[in-house]
Amino acid sequence: MKEFSVIYSNNLGMGYVVPKSIDVNCFVDSIPVSIGGETIYPKEETTLLGYFDINPAMYVGMIANEMVFYLGETNDLFETRHYFISLIKVTETRIFSMFSHHAGRDFNLVNNKWK
Repeated sequence: MKEFSVIYSNNLGMGYVVPKSIDVNCFVDSIPVSIGGETIYPKEETTLLGYFDINPAMYVGMIANEMVFYLGETNDLFETRHYFISLIKVTETRIFSMFSHHAGRDFNLVNNKWK
């Protein structure tokens, strides 16, 4: 889908910038995900066991093994853009954040903290 952009940030990881005209539910499976013994349901705000430590993010669903979270939107004179972050679920206690096409960071849940 060329209507949306995939972006990478060294601080936040991989995300999607989607115009308001695109319904993300067309390509995101709205299914619950289990992480660290907790089940997170679509449209539910979560800190993902402290991963989102400033503000909770709304869990949207899965694209294959990617967990997709809604972060917010921006408006200008021409359009509204929605921002999503994507984290790869490796196991129940391990996630991966992509910082570029070829690099990322592994996070392991140890004593209820991502390390």
